[in-house]
Amino acid sequence: LAVRLDKKGNLVWGTAIGGAEDERGSFSVTPTSDGGFLLTGTTKSFGSGGADLFVIKIDPRGRLKWARAIGGSGQETGKTTLEVDGGYISLGDTNSTGAGKRDLLAVKFDTDGNIKWAYAIGGTEDDTGSGISEVSGGFIIGGTTWSYGAGRADGCFIKIDSSGNIQWSKTIGGSQDEGINWDGVRTLSDGGFVLGEGTTSYGASNQAICCMRLNPDCSIKWALMIDGPKDD
Repeated sequence: LAVRLDKKGNLVWGTAIGGAEDERGSFSVTPTSDGGFLLTGTTKSFGSGGADLFVIKIDPRGRLKWARAIGGSGQETGKTTLEVDGGYISLGDTNSTGAGKRDLLAVKFDTDGNIKWAYAIGGTEDDTGSGISEVSGGFIIGGTTWSYGAGRADGCFIKIDSSGNIQWSKTIGGSQDEGINWDGVRTLSDGGFVLGEGTTSYGASNQAICCMRLNPDCSIKWALMIDGPKDD
């Protein structure tokens, strides 16, 4: 369900999109340069497996332009989509293909929704993507990895070029669990990044919020912990 409201909260339009089974939108709605929107989520009505990554393009009035279900015989989920030069890149995860239990899934579409490339990225355990931002020479993907790093789960960054090839990757975390929050990576004017993540390795409580500023090479410039006596 997609709903547009005016500044006073009045309904402008509403659009229900789906089939005979379950469809679910993520926390990501992406405005596009033509005035429309991209919705990213998961479908059980369409596609190849039990659940597939679902990307929907609607026009400024909420009318469907195209929809694509991407997946294999297993399970896929959709997290977010970024508009890029000549199309869009969607992030999700998959257990239909790849090296591990669940791998990060990155898919490039042209402006008509045709797939240009798709890659599963990860190790032997679970790996997911939650945010993507454009940088010089490609894109930075932020997510969570259980395959690499210092703890049970670590925040991870992956630099890919415009063709989806991995340039480098980095993990950030302690001995417990870290993970980059949904759609939580932003590029700064100097080429660095700012992000929000959750941590159980640091802070006074079981879980804290951590905001980090990274340099263009992903080295940490500063980190701010937001924490109280309970979970944050």
